[in-house]
Amino acid sequence: MELVVDVGFIDGIAGFQAEALIWTSGCDVISAIEPLNRAVTLGIEPGQRIELYIEAASNPDIALLTLTENRANNAKVGSSQRRNTV
Repeated sequence: MELVVDVGFIDGIAGFQAEALIWTSGCDVISAIEPLNRAVTLGIEPGQRIELYIEAASNPDIALLTLTENRANNAKVGSSQRRNTV
């Protein structure tokens, strides 16, 4: 049985976005999850029960946030300048 985990990855980017760690209920680490390694093979058969915990973390895309903020600020400045010149 295979478990596939997606905690919000962007395809084509290897890192600096999101990651996860999969634990058993007995606190044993099963696997790390990252954009290029999303699947975990579990040692169970279909229909068998397993209890897992997924610890996830994300990292903001600073370049994208800065670009988006700059565009928003430029749009605000542009619209206020247009209103003042009319």
